[in-house]
Amino acid sequence: MRVEDLEMRDMIIIYFAGLMGIWKGVPIGMMLNTSPLIVGFMTLSGSCTTALILYLLGDWVKKYVEKRPGWAKMKKKQMKVERLMKKYGIIGLGMIGTITMGPSATIITGLVLTRAKNTLLIWTIIGILLWTTVITTAAAAGLEIIGKIAGGDMLINWFAG
Repeated sequence: MRVEDLEMRDMIIIYFAGLMGIWKGVPIGMMLNTSPLIVGFMTLSGSCTTALILYLLGDWVKKYVEKRPGWAKMKKKQMKVERLMKKYGIIGLGMIGTITMGPSATIITGLVLTRAKNTLLIWTIIGILLWTTVITTAAAAGLEIIGKIAGGDMLINWFAG
């Protein structure tokens, strides 16, 4: 298998992991020993794709969530999110929710709680960009430090198989 094929395969894997969230895309990309730049970009692309799809399906998603049997239980959790929204607004939901709940849950929650869907999408994407950058940078730096402590390329060789 050619190096280009491996990189393309890794990029696809990271993208699909990113569709499920930042906390899935970055660790998987790092385990695949892919460049942090590619890990960050593909995770960002996947997470933004999910946010855009949920945003475009907004009314349908909102109706679906509200019809779910677990909606009554979710109402209790909704109060915590509403407190967050009252304190920090849509900006807080987009920025804090992205890292704590994940981009998908942030968009879904925001669609149910607010009418300012465009603002929600913008701040969620900004949150995805910010937190993908922070987590990717921290993971790369952490692996670099551990690699130096453990004796050079030992950790990287372990990841590479």
